[in-house]
Amino acid sequence: MYEVLIVACLIASPADCKTFEVPLYHYETLHQCSVMAQINVVEWATQEPSWRIRRFSCTRMGSSI
Repeated sequence: MYEVLIVACLIASPADCKTFEVPLYHYETLHQCSVMAQINVVEWATQEPSWRIRRFSCTRMGSSI
């Protein structure tokens, strides 16, 4: 299973950045995650309007930064 790692910075304080882990239990391959991650990232962004996304990537669960 995979997760999306989202690096985002506060809009009000752009130097304050954080990595968020969004689990994607229904994706079993890197290809599935890569294709569908954008949808999950957009959903995350709508729920976290005070953050601006800098980058994101797919990774196996448990192997994050």
